[in-house]
Amino acid sequence: MITYPEIVFENVTFGAEDIRDCTIVEDFNPLAITVPINTMDLTLYSDAGGFTIINPSGVYEPLLTRQPMAVYINIDGQRHFVGQYFMDAWENQSENLISFTCIDALGLLDKDYYKGGLWLTPIKAGVILDDIFAQAGLDVMIDDQVYDVELTGWLPIMKYRAAVQQVCFAAGGYVRSSRQSVVKIGKMGFISQRQAGVRTGVAGVGQSRVYQMRWRGNVMISFEGTGIATTGIKSGVASVGQSQTYQRRWRAAQWEGTEYYREVMNSEQGADRVLTLREKVTGVEIVMHHFTPGDGERKLFEGTLASGVYPVEFSQPMHTLTVEGATIVESSANHAVLEVSAPGEVRLTGMVYNDLISTIAINAPISSHDKPSVIRVDDATLVNSSNGAEIAQRVFDYYQQRYKKKMRLFGSALSAGNIVQVETLYGNTLFGVIEHAEIDLAGGSLVDAEVIGVVV
Repeated sequence: MITYPEIVFENVTFGAEDIRDCTIVEDFNPLAITVPINTMDLTLYSDAGGFTIINPSGVYEPLLTRQPMAVYINIDGQRHFVGQYFMDAWENQSENLISFTCIDALGLLDKDYYKGGLWLTPIKAGVILDDIFAQAGLDVMIDDQVYDVELTGWLPIMKYRAAVQQVCFAAGGYVRSSRQSVVKIGKMGFISQRQAGVRTGVAGVGQSRVYQMRWRGNVMISFEGTGIATTGIKSGVASVGQSQTYQRRWRAAQWEGTEYYREVMNSEQGADRVLTLREKVTGVEIVMHHFTPGDGERKLFEGTLASGVYPVEFSQPMHTLTVEGATIVESSANHAVLEVSAPGEVRLTGMVYNDLISTIAINAPISSHDKPSVIRVDDATLVNSSNGAEIAQRVFDYYQQRYKKKMRLFGSALSAGNIVQVETLYGNTLFGVIEHAEIDLAGGSLVDAEVIGVVV
């Protein structure tokens, strides 16, 4: 098997003779409990030098403006797209060697802040996500089953990536950028895995029904949904400065429906194949938030200001703002912009929203030998009584997937977010999702992957 990486940006292509090292780390969470950033460490070599960190010019200058680099792996003459990355840090090791630390689009989401908002009446998750990505200037594809989920609640001023995580967690969606040219937001569903024998509830010779019914495995192995709502370039949806011709290069039908699992045989894995059992989670607690207008007044700003325009940000949602010594030219539940026409004292006050907090819990029966281990989520401010029970069950089911399989793959196109069926110990099979992958593109396209799922 012959493999080598290729990296393309602008009209320049770097191949095997230019790339000394190229390592990509991908992470994925099926429930957006976290939204990790994928990274790439890249080292390039040039006989002629020309790598100057002091005065970048020529083909390297666009990297400073975060122009995307398209990364490919060529396996036996077939080119496979690996992902799109952006330069985050530049280091000259010598006049001939240059090192880049690169991030994916989710890393760009972590560079600036979203204004947040308060929604007392239901709003579609996709509408909030569209607003976040539009402000961030990035493209997104959103599955209809996430887009159409209705949410209420509050998002404070926070990084774009944190806001995406909050919305997707509340809507039951995942966020994926590995092996993609655009951020994709979709939904996974739990599917019961049934097999005859012990702990499945299916009859086996010589086993009592009581023993057999102790356990039935669930695993997130299927995307749900058949339709994609899209925005931004490559989607056919208008964006400032883009021609219709450019927009029509891509259609949603290229990514919709069910993604079936992929089989990984023992013959495809390296010698180091480790199966571990994650800590048992016996319960989940989800704090629910319900916001209502309150009548308590709070001082938001007081001081002497010169003439000018001043933004004021709030640490909690506010309503009914009142100002003295200035004019409010813009406001939301999270901020106000004050215009001061003459120097003097300025005082801004507002009324608070009450956050009525309650907790929903799901706990598994435990024996006297078990140590309680409870996952608690208390900062999900788009979770309330209308969706709290569903979210709690979803999180609980996810943490019942206790098996983690580490394996090394050779020249594989698999990546974080792929659904796999893996041969494992004692003739068993692990069904699950690749949640972590480290890919050595310059060293034979070795993939060190971690799969989380259930053994059947």
